[in-house]
Amino acid sequence: MSHDPERIGEILGKAIAPGTSGEDRVDPRPTYSAGSEATGAQTEAVLRRRACGAAAGRSEGSRPRSPKGTAERTATGPCSGVSVPDEALSGGHPLPPTTDRGVSLQRGGFPEYGGTLAICVHWLAFTVLDGRAAAEVLLQEKFADVGGWSAVQLPHGGYGYRESLIGSFNTRLYYGADRPEAFVIMTGAVCDQLPAGVISQFLHAAANGRMRLRRIDIAFDGLVDLDGKAISPRALFERVRVDRSILRTWANRDSICYHETLEAGGGETIDIGARSSERYVRIYNRRGLTRLELELKGQRAEMLPKKWANAPVFFGAFAVGMLRDFLDFVESSKRPNTAPLQPWWAAMVERFERIPMRIKPGEITVDGRWEWLKRQTSASLLMIIRASGGESEKIIERLIEEGNLRFSGRHEAFLAAVPKDWKPT
Repeated sequence: MSHDPERIGEILGKAIAPGTSGEDRVDPRPTYSAGSEATGAQTEAVLRRRACGAAAGRSEGSRPRSPKGTAERTATGPCSGVSVPDEALSGGHPLPPTTDRGVSLQRGGFPEYGGTLAICVHWLAFTVLDGRAAAEVLLQEKFADVGGWSAVQLPHGGYGYRESLIGSFNTRLYYGADRPEAFVIMTGAVCDQLPAGVISQFLHAAANGRMRLRRIDIAFDGLVDLDGKAISPRALFERVRVDRSILRTWANRDSICYHETLEAGGGETIDIGARSSERYVRIYNRRGLTRLELELKGQRAEMLPKKWANAPVFFGAFAVGMLRDFLDFVESSKRPNTAPLQPWWAAMVERFERIPMRIKPGEITVDGRWEWLKRQTSASLLMIIRASGGESEKIIERLIEEGNLRFSGRHEAFLAAVPKDWKPT
């Protein structure tokens, strides 16, 4: 394939549906300190606040106040049955379009579960172990109902792969002659344009072993209080900061953070969990509605398709159950594990049972260990190699020596269960 700019432009043009953005999602988390003062230039450009670890009792420092009306925005969406005030649409804070596709859908996505939230998949990343050709066949098959899938070659690779394609709906496919597998990313902008049925087909393909899910984001739109007003992430964080017991979660308390951006498309955000962990939640109102996103990676993402295939519930109910396994908002109590749900949260999720997504020690897989090794140690290993002047062989040998000293019967038992043909990807 040639690197034809006009052809690439044509593909990208088809990828952008009316009312959606062609930009890949960017991590909204800011990088400035919570104690800085707001200047005129900052207010014009970006004013961001962050208060990490405050729930653990650390001092937040002084924080700049938001312009009147921004932090107190209470826009509501169609899923709450309340009309959106005009002021919620001003200042560059438009609501997602009410369409029949993807996460932008307020009356769709996975509506059959019977709850009040609008639930949709907002990010998919997966590996096709049989390589590029098999990945293209899979994409052409699953996109058949939305016009098919075609692609052009890009002049670069990414994510550790030497080459890449950009295809219909801005789907990216990464591959290389030195890698047996192919890697596909369907960002939020891609998923926004796809009917829920197409997303479901990819999940079924993962359950059947045709692909291996690496990351999935699930969006829950329409977090409202009992009066139908959108939940304010700032107010919610302040309540958690004052009384940590109202948030029942597996996340480390130091990982609960708050930040906000006052610019076109900005808003308030709570992060719950470490971004590098396999389960992570963000709650934000950047697009008018208050949205909660559950991000699953690694083994949690990989186990989702088969677990759903064996669950006698629709995907929406399954998604709420997974979310509740990671967090619940409960009444203040010295025993949060048995405390009743807060009324506003109960109204949305109480009827759905938790679906355990925890990984028992016996369920640790060699693929999971390999993913952990790459994610947690690769950057540090590269730093050490560069610091030594490129003595990679000596460093690897030293690590193996250290590993031999620590190797135990537990590791031997684990190794005996690894498939004989396993290869790192």
